[in-house]
Amino acid sequence: NVPRQETRPVRRAGLFLVATACGRIGFDPTPDADSPATPALVQQQGQTTYDMPLLSIVLPAPARVGDLLVMCGASYDVDLTGVSGGGTWVEAVHDGGTDNVDIWYTTVTTATTTIVVDGTGTTRSLWGQVSEWSGVAGSVDTTHTASGSSTLDVAIGIATTTAGRELAYACVVDATGSTFGTPSPGAWTALGGLGDGNISQLEWYTISSGPSSYTIAVPHSGNYWDAATATFIAEP
Repeated sequence: NVPRQETRPVRRAGLFLVATACGRIGFDPTPDADSPATPALVQQQGQTTYDMPLLSIVLPAPARVGDLLVMCGASYDVDLTGVSGGGTWVEAVHDGGTDNVDIWYTTVTTATTTIVVDGTGTTRSLWGQVSEWSGVAGSVDTTHTASGSSTLDVAIGIATTTAGRELAYACVVDATGSTFGTPSPGAWTALGGLGDGNISQLEWYTISSGPSSYTIAVPHSGNYWDAATATFIAEP
């Protein structure tokens, strides 16, 4: 199980502080009370299955009402029918160029630990990685997809943010079980990823502080790949 990770805002003497779960305090140089919240990772969990129509992903702890859940995953041979658990899920973006990749999201309305990915009709791999985020409004700003067969860089393409603080999320899938390097440019943090010998998936995120455009490339050891990005606006 992956422990919950979170940051909580604290105000002291006109300074905006960020108190982390491990007890460290960081200083935000912007003390404006009207500035948007900073998106923060709370927890994450991934799971794969094979030749099964439904995939259950069990989070380490119940997702909290009001937080954002993001699922990146797919089925190798069919489009996902839906995602359920915790709220009403919406497909942000789908790319079916070679191996398939989806990004789905919901704002949590009912605390839950179990997210179900529906891949009815699949006879091959079905997979998904769910992450929970605080400080996100629950609305998508922009999306982008790309696919290809390069054995060098995965050219994910552009992730664009148009508002103040935003969560920029990127996901890459390769059905050959390859490995991925670190996206560039920008400071991207890897999430848990997953793989079962048939597919490999890795996800990354960064927090933008204003309108930005990232033309992302990822070193890659495999062959055919699919990629998707979505950006989510911070809470006001």
